[in-house]
Parts: sequence; structure tokens; C-alpha cells
Amino acid sequence: LHGLRMLNPAIFSRLPFASADSTNIGRNVGIDQAWTGSYAPAGKAARARVMRGLAQRALGDPKAALADFDAAVQLMPDEPVPYFNRGTTRRLLGDVAGAKADFDVVLRRRPADRDAFGERGNARLALGDVAGALEDLETALRLGRDDGDVRFDLGELHRHLGDATAALAEFDRSLERKPGNPVAHRRRGALR
Repeated sequence: LHGLRMLNPAIFSRLPFASADSTNIGRNVGIDQAWTGSYAPAGKAARARVMRGLAQRALGDPKAALADFDAAVQLMPDEPVPYFNRGTTRRLLGDVAGAKADFDVVLRRRPADRDAFGERGNARLALGDVAGALEDLETALRLGRDDGDVRFDLGELHRHLGDATAALAEFDRSLERKPGNPVAHRRRGALR
């Protein structure tokens, strides 16, 4: 918290962090959820950059978030968390190849990271690597990430391959898990 306040005190006027402790905030924004050991980044500045980047992205400023994640990667080059967040932000900004490279780094450091497999599968699909996307998305499922996004990506993959039956089944599964996805609704409607 102190690091965030040092970098930008105005964040606390827009987000409900004022009375929370840093452990709860870390869990709320996803830093500690999959961590198996203690979270010990290089220092306060690095932690603050990751936290501020997540806040900036949540507030709709992915370019500012990317700058913070870039700085966190420089400060903590051996930690997977800033790479993962930079990858999802790069994907959001259209830098799919950069996103894939970041997810590659995460998976070298955490070879059973189901979220990184799901995100890299999405990036591989966008880059036209259908076989790699299928491998990553199936691995994400096998590791327990059975959410609407992975199922949607599998639907897109099967649609790309011309398998309307499998695509429709995956879009249905996606909507069971994430009913508000308008693109999945459109894709499913077009296949019926």
C-alpha cells in the first residue's frame, strides 16, 4: 500500500483499497492467488509497479499499465507475475506476438500455470498457430482452467478448422460458464 501511495495517491480515491492490507489487496487483484511460496519481489518499487499497473488497467488505461509492467519486469526479471500481467496487457493492446513471448517466459518459470497456458493458447490462435493453440488450451483444461474464455477459444479454434459441431459445443460450454459473452452468442447463433 505504501508503495502505491508513493507512486500515485489518487488511486485510493478511485478504488476501494483505503482500509485493506496489502495481503488482501494482493489476493484481490490476483498477485497471490496461485502463489505456492512467499511473495518476495525485489522491493517496494517493483510491488508498487505491479499493483499500479493492475489498477491502471482496471481503470481503462492499458498503455499506462504496460509501462508499469515493463518497469516491474526490469525490477523482477525472474518473477513470472509481471510477465503474465504484461502479456495480458499486450494482448489487450494488440501486440499478440509480444503477449505470447511473455507467456512463454511465465511457462518456463511455472510450467503448470493453467492461466498462462490459456492465455498463450489464445495468443497462438490469434497468430495462426492452430496446433499450438489446441495443445495449450487442452493443457489449460487438464490443469483445471475450465472457464468461459478457454471454452470460447476452443470454439474459435474449431470454427477456424471448419468443425461446426465441435465449435457449437464449445460456444455452448463457454456460455454456460460466462453467459454475458456477446461474441459467443453471435458465433453460436451463426452456427445454428
